[in-house]
Amino acid sequence: MRKLRSDPWLSAREARELVFCFIRWGEHRDDHLRRLPDAAVESELSARGYSLTATIEELQRNPHRAISHFENLLEGGTWEISASPGVEVKHSFMVDGVTFAEKVIKGHAIVRQSYKAEFTAACEARDAAIANSNFDSFYTALSKGFASLEAYFTLKVAVHNNKCTPADRLEEKRPKGGFVSLDTKIQRWLPMLTGVSVDVTTSPGWNDFLYLRKLRNDVVIHPKPDAGLSTLEELADGINRFRSGIGSLMFMLHQAFREPMQSSIIRAMHYPTVRVLGVVGEKGDDARKTGVHEL
Repeated sequence: MRKLRSDPWLSAREARELVFCFIRWGEHRDDHLRRLPDAAVESELSARGYSLTATIEELQRNPHRAISHFENLLEGGTWEISASPGVEVKHSFMVDGVTFAEKVIKGHAIVRQSYKAEFTAACEARDAAIANSNFDSFYTALSKGFASLEAYFTLKVAVHNNKCTPADRLEEKRPKGGFVSLDTKIQRWLPMLTGVSVDVTTSPGWNDFLYLRKLRNDVVIHPKPDAGLSTLEELADGINRFRSGIGSLMFMLHQAFREPMQSSIIRAMHYPTVRVLGVVGEKGDDARKTGVHEL
């Protein structure tokens, strides 16, 4: 029986890069380590008794192993809050000094930060697509992944509009109808919001972004009778494109805004390659590398 499988290993280079991505951009409190050269980071960790070599070797054998100290596992974007009878709990979250979602809770409630919740759901759907060779789970991953990108921009634009003069406000609704496209937000608004000049159209993941966006549009947004993937090879290829077309793009956006990010974003751009197994006459790691879209 043919099925999908994610490689159960990382190369030494990939594992080291993953660890340093968490050191530089993970949600942890060792902020001074973020700015140090690699050698200085290794020296300080060694002085603390933290074996970077052992961590890298463990990740090579198990890419899903948690990275102690630097990987915050309490993530997701959706939380439950309860208040005792007769008690009020005031909740809000703050982004760049701007307060959002102020609520008074008198019982039990769900609190959700949409871009984080959507990205976590995208990754969970991607995992389900691999585990079950399920095309519809992959389409869900695309839908949630692009929703996360849109929600992240919406949040950052809200912060910008809260702080700027009326003349400098950014409006998602176009004067003649419709909304500003995600492409425009990435290419034109991102430099305005961050002061960082980034030409994402030259990055290796831009073509993957365009491919996945068209697939999402044709299957989920405006369904076409003949749209969608047909083979496991195409499904594997699409899942591998998720790394750069959505994962790496979300990573780059956080870099541009100079802010740490949740674990699932860092993990997404370092997902092991997904392959099709069960080809007659081939087995294990020697199986034909079909459906692989290398970064």
